[in-house]
Amino acid sequence: MAEEPSFPNQAQTEQALQLQNARLAALQQVVLGLTSTLELSAVLARVAEMAQTLAASAHAHIFLYDSQHDELTLAASHWAADQTPISLKPRRSGITHSVARSGQPIFIEDSTAHPFYAGVPRSDRPGALACLPLAKGKGILGTLNLGYWQPYHFDPETRAFLDLMAKHAAIAIDNARLYAAATLAASELRRLYDTSLDITSQLEISKLLDLIIRRAAELLDGESGNFYFYDKTTNELVPRAPFGQHTAERVERLKPDEGATGRVFLSGQPLVVQDHDAWEGRVARIPRGRYGRVLHVPIKHGEQVIGVMSVNRSKSAPVYTDDDVRLLSLFAPQAAIAIENARLYQVAVEQARLERELDLARTLQSGLIPRELPQIHGWDLAALWRPAREVGGDFYDLFPLSRATRYGLLIADVSDKGMPAALFMTLARAILRASVTAARTPAHCIAHANRLICADTANGMFVTLCFAQFAPRSGEMVYVNAGHNPPLLYRKRTDHLSELARTGIALGVDDKIAFGQRRLLLARGDFILFYTDGVTEAIDAGEHEFGMERLRQVVLENHRASTTEILTALEKAVRAFVGAAPQSDDIAVVIVKRL
Repeated sequence: MAEEPSFPNQAQTEQALQLQNARLAALQQVVLGLTSTLELSAVLARVAEMAQTLAASAHAHIFLYDSQHDELTLAASHWAADQTPISLKPRRSGITHSVARSGQPIFIEDSTAHPFYAGVPRSDRPGALACLPLAKGKGILGTLNLGYWQPYHFDPETRAFLDLMAKHAAIAIDNARLYAAATLAASELRRLYDTSLDITSQLEISKLLDLIIRRAAELLDGESGNFYFYDKTTNELVPRAPFGQHTAERVERLKPDEGATGRVFLSGQPLVVQDHDAWEGRVARIPRGRYGRVLHVPIKHGEQVIGVMSVNRSKSAPVYTDDDVRLLSLFAPQAAIAIENARLYQVAVEQARLERELDLARTLQSGLIPRELPQIHGWDLAALWRPAREVGGDFYDLFPLSRATRYGLLIADVSDKGMPAALFMTLARAILRASVTAARTPAHCIAHANRLICADTANGMFVTLCFAQFAPRSGEMVYVNAGHNPPLLYRKRTDHLSELARTGIALGVDDKIAFGQRRLLLARGDFILFYTDGVTEAIDAGEHEFGMERLRQVVLENHRASTTEILTALEKAVRAFVGAAPQSDDIAVVIVKRL
């Protein structure tokens, strides 16, 4: 007679449910614990601790995997309270490497007869081991190893729980690594930006070279450095800006095939020498002990190597990393540009130099002006930007605030024209964008920006502006007019055109001044035209100004048109008025219309 199937009794069922609930609660604890920080070392330590605790293992370890070199690095460990930590180093033929390479977990319930541990002394192997891959997508970040001194049974539910825990751990580690990389990149970009601003302000070649090598040493925490430039007449690499410990010593000229400097010059590639005295290519006439760890990068003009920059650390300092090589390699082109600009300054006429710089500046500045305005439901927007020279001081911006429930609109006019105005415009724009937030009123935002601009302004430069916050759904707008031309407000209901009054003075004049703000409501069909004085003060051949009346006339004649059509009509009217006369001032116009 066939046996009747056995079913779990109520006690077994309840026990299984309790275990499942405990594991779900533990998994929730893992997720909450791992998402509470993005600091990589803290995440790794927490993964090891929580894994050891929740898996009830004797110890837990996190190994990070470098697939390019097939190397594993112990990143974190956690031992049970009654365990004594020991040093660990995975064998290339061992379990950890196997899991890292294959991406498949390995569970060993009893290591006694397992082939992986053949020939391994009993004291050096666990009783049981779970090794799980830390996988993100198709990549393997590392492994999670759980060791038990006694044999241990990994039932299917336990394996599934550990696998799910490893997946969450991998996500947390990957997020932390991305955060660390982003933080490092942001820090490097900020340091490079600050350093680039510093070096590009110097046009005297000898001072520039000294400044560049000092900044390069600061970027890499080096203690000395040098520039070698190639001299075609002597076919030598000539030291031009020794800095640091050997500045008082005689620094040798080198042939292009001598030492690390010559190798970098010929190859055009960076080179790291971690121990200069022990390096096989060391130039014998350079005294031992002068250099410790040296990083060399080529300085290029286009595709041609014109010299080599090197930064030296002592032997006791940290070794150079790939990040160090990348950072100095990013700095080198900026240094090369600064050097070439300084050379051109010395040999070229002033006008030719300015034209080259202004062409570059226009490209950079035009990138600060929005190429496209945001698409806002129920609104029609258009804008125009025309600098009088290659670069200018007028600018506008339109950007979302508070998850696009409100928008910020900014139009500004920097005093003066040309390069000084463009540089001041870049400063003012950066400060204004940083100061404008949805959490503060327009008046507070502009007052904060004014204090910062006053602290940095020079030569009496200032900026007038209009800043408005508006809510697309309600049509409510709150604006500040800081000494700017009064925008024109058209009301459809009354067919009336009025001016929005000023609520304060220009920025950069008085850091203690307070700004007022005004509130208005745009109905359907209403629009506002913001503009700079380049429109009303456009001058014809007879030195007559276009004026406010002509501007009002163009707006009223085209009030039924779209904002793009109004803008086109205004541009045509100004050009027709000016005729053959050159544009006398920068022009910026923004029109916002509620449909």
